[in-house]
Amino acid sequence: MQFKQWQNDQSPRHQLDSVAQSDPYSLVDKNLPKVTVSPENLDLIQFNHCLVLPSSLKWLLPKSIINLTHIGVISGTLQNDNNTDPQSMKIVSGMYDTEDSITGSSTEEFLINYNLWKLQDTVIVIIEENEMKYPTIVTNFMTRQLAQLIGNVCECTILVNSDRLTELKTLTDLIPPEFITGSITNLILSLKDKSAKVLVVPAEGPSGFEKYNFNVVDSLVDEMSKLLCSYPSQTDYYVSECIKLWKLDGCTTTQGGLYI
Repeated sequence: MQFKQWQNDQSPRHQLDSVAQSDPYSLVDKNLPKVTVSPENLDLIQFNHCLVLPSSLKWLLPKSIINLTHIGVISGTLQNDNNTDPQSMKIVSGMYDTEDSITGSSTEEFLINYNLWKLQDTVIVIIEENEMKYPTIVTNFMTRQLAQLIGNVCECTILVNSDRLTELKTLTDLIPPEFITGSITNLILSLKDKSAKVLVVPAEGPSGFEKYNFNVVDSLVDEMSKLLCSYPSQTDYYVSECIKLWKLDGCTTTQGGLYI
C-alpha cells in the first residue's frame, strides 16, 4: 500500500490550468490561440445591418427562402503540446512525490470556424458554441476579432441563449437572477458601440445543443421575419419554413419539464 502526502495549500484551479505563457504559477507553459480572417482584406463597412446568432438557431435561416452568400470565415486554432516529462514540470511546493509518472509527449489541436454570410445589405455571423469541445480561450480571442470586424456596421442584432428566463427579452430588460454567458456574451462586451440590439432567447440544454419551446419559437420567428423578409408577402412562408426546420431539429421541448 502506498500513501501520498496531501498538499496543505492547494493552488487555485485557474493557476493549474493556465494557458498563458507569462503566468509564473503555471505547471506547464502552453501556447496562445491564433486567429485568422479569410479573406485577409475582408471589410464589412458596406453593410447596413449585422445579425449574430448561435449555431443552435440556424433553423431561423431556411435555405428555401433565405439565400445566403458566403463572404468569409474567422478561424481560431490552438495547439497544446502535452509534455509529461517531469523535467519540464515546474516544481510546486507541497506537491506529493510519486514514482508512477509516465513520460511522453503529444500535440492536441483545436480548430473553430465562424462563417460569415451576406443577405442583401445584411451580414450574418453564425457562432459555434460548444464548451465541451472548444476551449473558452479560443472563442474569446475569436469574438474579439469579430467585434472589430462588425464595429463599422451601422445596426447590429445579436441573439444569445440563456436558461435563466422563460420569455424572449432584450438585454436591458433582464432582472436578476437572469443573466447571459458564453461566447456571444464576450462578443457583446468586446463591442465598442453598445447600441446593438440584444435579444435573449430562453433555452434549455448544454451550450451548443439548446432546445426551445413553441412560445419562444413563435415570438422569435415573428421578430426575425421583420429583419430577414424583404417583402410582407414572404412572412407567412418564412414562418412556416422556420417552424418546419425547428421540428426537424428535434427542438420540440417544453420548459420546466421533469426528466426521468
